[in-house]
Amino acid sequence: MSQVCQGASPFADIIGNIKAGGYPMDVPGLGIPVGGVGSGSFMINQSGTFGPWNFGGSQDAGWENRILPQAAFHFREQVGNAPASVTTLATKGPNTVGTQGQIPLRSWGSPLPGWNLLKPGQGTYSALYPFGWQSYTGFTTNVSTMFYSPIVAGQDNPTSLPVVYFDVKLTNSSQENDKVSMMFTMPNAPDHTMGTPASVRQGYTSTFTRD
Repeated sequence: MSQVCQGASPFADIIGNIKAGGYPMDVPGLGIPVGGVGSGSFMINQSGTFGPWNFGGSQDAGWENRILPQAAFHFREQVGNAPASVTTLATKGPNTVGTQGQIPLRSWGSPLPGWNLLKPGQGTYSALYPFGWQSYTGFTTNVSTMFYSPIVAGQDNPTSLPVVYFDVKLTNSSQENDKVSMMFTMPNAPDHTMGTPASVRQGYTSTFTRD
């Protein structure tokens, strides 16, 4: 197992047991899972992206150690007459390398390379399940987000709803006019490869409204 932790390619049955929790590995950078109890979930990780994923349909299934590069929050700010800036509230995912090479179970992807990402130290992450909080520096505006999937005591139906709430708080504590906006991007998810056959999510559409 020590060689697996260093990036060696394990046998298929061993990697399956690792993902199922039989050989637990510490994975820095994980976060709060959201999506409803028993209905599948993904984590909002400490990189600000969405993953790993667990849509295997079984409590014993492990997770898919991936993210969706197109999924993130984006913040636009224009203070006074200064040019506007747009920042993606995420950073590159970990690429953990051991003595035997990359460690797949401790690595996941990054947001799209064309986006203006957060710099190191511009974000903090706090968690107390089922709640998570992210706050950001480097802006004139005070920017923070609280997120959670509701857990209702004694009520299975609302607790298992595949939903997540994001409460975004923007505060202008300066003496200047501050024009701000927040955008959320999330593509339709591709095939989920855990289990046989792979589950293909179909029939989803994207809509928008004007306010």
